[in-house]
Amino acid sequence: YERYFNATTDEEKDNGVKEHLKSVRKHVAELADKKYDELKGINTLDFVLMFIPVEAAYFVAVNHDAELYRFASEKKVLLVCPSTLLITMQLVGSLWRIDDQKRHVYEIAEQGGKLYDKFVGLIGSMVEIRKNLEKSVDACQKAQAQLSEGRGNLISQTQKLLKLGVKAKSRLPEELLLEADEEENHFPEAEKVSTAEEVIGSTEK
Repeated sequence: YERYFNATTDEEKDNGVKEHLKSVRKHVAELADKKYDELKGINTLDFVLMFIPVEAAYFVAVNHDAELYRFASEKKVLLVCPSTLLITMQLVGSLWRIDDQKRHVYEIAEQGGKLYDKFVGLIGSMVEIRKNLEKSVDACQKAQAQLSEGRGNLISQTQKLLKLGVKAKSRLPEELLLEADEEENHFPEAEKVSTAEEVIGSTEK
């Protein structure tokens, strides 16, 4: 660029521009080959900033090479100069924040999906527990009915063994005995008399 700027003839200017453009493209290619955007363990963007400190040199390059931007962008290199560096850095900062927010959104969505799956699984387990509890309650009620409900229930029959002289150290709970007796005596007296008369009649016969 200095040779271009200090040239006194058109030929010197043309040669200076060509050498300047060749130097800029060479530096773009060298930056691309270093692959700074692929460094492991470093949170980088997808491109590298190539800073041209002399602003006039920057504008000479982009004005004389219409394909320079495309050439650099294809190699993931962004050309900047003093007047564009600050706004470019602000843009990079915004992109970093957006990328960070997007990553958080993805993590929230992933965690939300896992939480939802766990919740569905818990609901399924609760439904199974409720069904099993209902079955257990039904079985308990049936067993209770066999013990103390109806005439000739097990508690009443077992208690009659004591009256017949069976020796036992333990005694049934009083509340169960009362409940069993109530069930045993629940039938109407007429039914009992009728049954007794039928038994006597059949005996006489």
